[in-house]
Amino acid sequence: MKDGSVSSGSDAAWIDDVVIPLANYTQEMQALVQSIIALTTATGSTETFLTVLNPYSLLNNPRSTWHPGDSATSIDPDTGQYVEDIGPSLDYVWQEGGGWGTIGHFVLVNDTRLTNGHGWSSSPDVNVDEDGNIHVVWVDGRSVIPNKVGPSQLHYMQIDLDRAGVLDGEADGLDMSEVAVVSDSAVLGSDMTWGSNPRVDFDNDGSIHITWFESTPAIEDENSRVELRWTRILSPQLVDGEMPLGRTLDQAYGVINTRVIATSNDNLMGVFGTGLDTSSQPIVNFDWPNRDIIWTTPDCSEDTTSEDKWDVCMWSENVYNMAIELEPGMDEEITLQPGQSADVGMLLRGIKIPGGSDIVVADASESPEHWQVEVGFSHTYQSTTTLVDGSTADLDLFIRAPDLRYVNEDQSFELSVFVTSSSKDEATTSKTFLIELINQGDWDDDDGDGVPDYEDDCQFGESGWTSDVDTDHDGDGCRDSTEDLNDDNDDYPDVDDSCPSGFMGEHIDLDGDGCDDVHEDPDNDGDGIENHLDLCPNGAQYWASFSEDNDGDGCRDADEDDNDDNDPYLDVDDDCPSGISWWNSLLFDHDGDGCHDIEDTDDDNDQIPDLEDLCPTGMTVWFSEPASDYDSDGCHDYSEDYDRDNDGVLDSDDNCPTGMLGWTSTPLNDWDSDGCHDDFEDLDDDNDGFSDWEDSCIRSSAMADSHMDGDGDGCDDNTEDNDLDNDGIESAYDNCEGDPTSTWVSTPEEDYDSDGCIDSTDFDDDGDGISDEYDACPLSVSMTSDFDRDGCDDATEDWDDDGDGVPDSSDRCPLGLSNWDSSSGSDIDGDGCMDSLEDDRVTGRLLYTLRSNAFMTLMAASVVVLLLAGVLISSRRSRVGIDFSDQTWAVEDSLTNETKYSPVIAVDEEDKFQQLSDVGYSPEAARAILESEDRIRNR
Repeated sequence: MKDGSVSSGSDAAWIDDVVIPLANYTQEMQALVQSIIALTTATGSTETFLTVLNPYSLLNNPRSTWHPGDSATSIDPDTGQYVEDIGPSLDYVWQEGGGWGTIGHFVLVNDTRLTNGHGWSSSPDVNVDEDGNIHVVWVDGRSVIPNKVGPSQLHYMQIDLDRAGVLDGEADGLDMSEVAVVSDSAVLGSDMTWGSNPRVDFDNDGSIHITWFESTPAIEDENSRVELRWTRILSPQLVDGEMPLGRTLDQAYGVINTRVIATSNDNLMGVFGTGLDTSSQPIVNFDWPNRDIIWTTPDCSEDTTSEDKWDVCMWSENVYNMAIELEPGMDEEITLQPGQSADVGMLLRGIKIPGGSDIVVADASESPEHWQVEVGFSHTYQSTTTLVDGSTADLDLFIRAPDLRYVNEDQSFELSVFVTSSSKDEATTSKTFLIELINQGDWDDDDGDGVPDYEDDCQFGESGWTSDVDTDHDGDGCRDSTEDLNDDNDDYPDVDDSCPSGFMGEHIDLDGDGCDDVHEDPDNDGDGIENHLDLCPNGAQYWASFSEDNDGDGCRDADEDDNDDNDPYLDVDDDCPSGISWWNSLLFDHDGDGCHDIEDTDDDNDQIPDLEDLCPTGMTVWFSEPASDYDSDGCHDYSEDYDRDNDGVLDSDDNCPTGMLGWTSTPLNDWDSDGCHDDFEDLDDDNDGFSDWEDSCIRSSAMADSHMDGDGDGCDDNTEDNDLDNDGIESAYDNCEGDPTSTWVSTPEEDYDSDGCIDSTDFDDDGDGISDEYDACPLSVSMTSDFDRDGCDDATEDWDDDGDGVPDSSDRCPLGLSNWDSSSGSDIDGDGCMDSLEDDRVTGRLLYTLRSNAFMTLMAASVVVLLLAGVLISSRRSRVGIDFSDQTWAVEDSLTNETKYSPVIAVDEEDKFQQLSDVGYSPEAARAILESEDRIRNR
C-alpha cells in the first residue's frame, strides 16, 4: 500500500518501502516525494489527468545507459517525439554489456483522464491518505455553461490504486471504473458563481476536509461577495469492509457538512467576486480536536484607520475543550528544600466535551532522578475520572524532593501535568510548573555535625549534635552512642572490640581483640589465659577454646603443646593425646596406652571392648583372635578362659569345649547339660546310650535312679513309654503286650479292631464284645447298637434286631423280647410280637385264652361240633339239593398253620419305612434295615 509516508536518515530517505539516497536538502527531497503522484493541469487545460511516477525505482535500479543527473525522459532521435520511461517498478531485462538484470521505470501509470468535459478544469489539488487512496479536488465548469469564463463548481474524486493490482507501466492509463471508489462528483456546497483554489486535507478522526473560495460578482444593488467555505466529509459507507466502486460522493459518505468560515465584499486571499483573479489556497490545520484555517483579507479587523492594509485572519475551533486551573492560593512556581514535599490543588474544567462526558486520564512529565511525583483525581490520586461537560473535577499534584543522600546541589526544572481523553488521545490539556530545589544549609555538611561531608563517614547521619572527643572519639563524623560501630577506628567493630574506645595510635595487637598489646591487652594471644598464667603468652593467636587446649595450659594443642593432656605420655606415644588431663600414676592405665582406664574402652588392649570383655583387665600384650580366644570373650584361652566356647558349661564338664559359639546351655537346647548343642552337635540328647535317630524318647529324664526299656525304643517303660511292645497300639488300648521284643506291628489287615492282638489269636476280631464263635458279624465296621447281642450292628448289619426270626420290616415289635423264635405256638399271627407277652390283638387274646383254659377249650369245641351237626342235618333235608362244601378242615388248617406257612404279603417299601419310623427307628436305621433285608432276601 502506497501512502506517501516519508522518513529519513543522515544519508537516505524512505518513501513507503523505497530507499532514496540523499544528495540534497530535505526540502528538495520532500518536493520529489510530492511528485510521485502528480496531478498535471494548467490554466488553459480543458481536462485533468493523473500520472503516477516512481523515480526511486529508477534511482535504485538504473539501466546501464542511465547515470545520475540524466533526464528520466528522452526525445526519440528519429521522430523527435517526447518519450517517457514507462514500465513496472522492477523489470527483468537484458542489457548490453550487463546481461540479465533488474531495472526500474519512471512512470508506473501513464496519463489517466479524470475529468468529464464539464468545462474548463482548473486549480486541482491532490492528497494521499494513510490507506494509500488518492483524493483529488478541482474546479470545473458547470455542464450548462461549458466555457472558460462561465460559472464553475468544486469537484471531488477518490481513487484506490490497490484495486488496480500491481502497477506495471499502464501505458494507456488506468481504467477508472476499476479504481474510482468516488467518481467525479460536484460538491453540493459549491453553489455560487465561481469556485476557486480548493485544497483537500485529512484529520486524525478519519474526516476529509475541503476548503476553498466561492465568489459571485456584483449585480444590480448587491456588491460582489467572496466566501471561504469548509466541507467536512466522514462516515464512509462500507460493504464487506471496503468502499464499493463507482459511487458518487453523497452515496459513498454518510456525512457531508459545509460551513461558511468568512465572507468579504472585497477579497479573500486575492480572490475577488469575478472569480478570475490569480490567488492562493487557504492555510489549514486539521488536528482533532483542534481545527485552524488562516487567510488574508483587507477587512479582517474593525480597524479602518490604515489604508491598503492586509490582515492575516484565523478561525479556530476546539471540539473537545478542557482546561486545568489552579485552586486559590496555589502557585505555578514551587520551591522545596531537600526532603520536603508539596501538594498542589487544581481543578479540571470540562468546557466542551463531546457526548456530554468522557473518561480522562491524568499523568505528569518526567522528573529528575529521585524526585517523587504523583498526580491524580479526587484527592486520592486515582489516575482516571469522568469529566462532565460544564463541570469540574478535583486534580492534585504531589511532589517530594530527594533528601541530601541523593542530591548535592540546587536544581530547577519544569514539570507538566497532563490530562488526556481516554477515547481520543488528541484531546489533551496541560499545566506546567517551575520546580526549584534549594538548600538553606551547607551542601558540604549535610548533617550539620561540624565534619565536612568529604571527611564524614556518616554524611547523612543524625543532626543536632556537634562532633567532639566526648561524642565522636575518632572524629569520623559518626556519633559514638548511636551511629559509630567502631568508636576508636581500629578496624575492629565495637561488638568485637575488647577496648572500643581504646588506644588510637599505632597498634600492636597480635590477637586482634582491639586492645593494644603494649598499653591495654592483658591476654596478648587471646586464648583466654592471662599473660601471667600462660605458658605460651605470645603463642598462636585467635583461639580460646578448650577444644584446642585440652589441658588449659595456654599452649595450643595443634602446634605448641607436645603433651595435650599433661599425662605421663607424650602425644606421639599417647593413644588418647587429648584425654583426661593432669594424672601421672601408671596404676590408672592398665595397658600403658596413654588412655586413663576411665576413658579407655579396652583396658587390656586385646581388641575386645571392655563392655564385651569378660576379662577387661586381663592379660596384656596379646590380641584376641580365634587361635587364642576361640569365643572372642576377651579372655586368653590358655591362661584365663575356663569356658572356651562360652556356652555356660566349663571345659572340664563340656563334651564339646570348642563347639558351636553364640549360645548358652539350657535344658531347652542342651537336655543332658553336656555342653553340646542338641540341635547341631549332640547325637544322644538324653545320654541314654540310644542315638537320637533310633530313640523314641530323645529327652528321657536324666534324674531317674534306674531305667527299664523292654522294647528297646529308648523310652523308660515306667515313666515315658506308652507302647510297651512297640506294636503301634498304645498300652492303654493294647490287650496283648505279653511279648515286648516282638517285631509285630498292628495293621488293619492283621488286627481288625486295633486292640493290639493279632486276629489269628484274637477271640473277638471286631472288638464288639461278642466272641467270634457266637458273632453273626465277626468283622463289623462299627457297633452303635446290638439289641439282640448277635454281634451285628442294628443300624447297618442286623435285619432282625430282636432275633425273633421276623424281619424288622415285618416285625410289629422289632425291639421286643429278644432271642426267641416266632412260631405258631408263640406268635400265632407271625407279627414278631410274642402272643403271651407282647401281642394285644383280639385273635391273639382269644387263642391265648383257649389254650390257657381247658374248660373253655372244651366248651368251644362242643359248640363247634353242635353247629357242624346242625348244618349237616339241615343239608340232607333240603329239597332243593343245594350242595355246601365242608370248610371245617380248612378252618382248622388255617388256625393251625396260619403262622407256620406265613404267606408273604406284599407291602410297599414306604409303608415298611413308615412302620419302622413309627416304632422309634431313626430314618437312617430304618433305611439300613430295609437294605439288609433285601440283601438277605436276594441270597
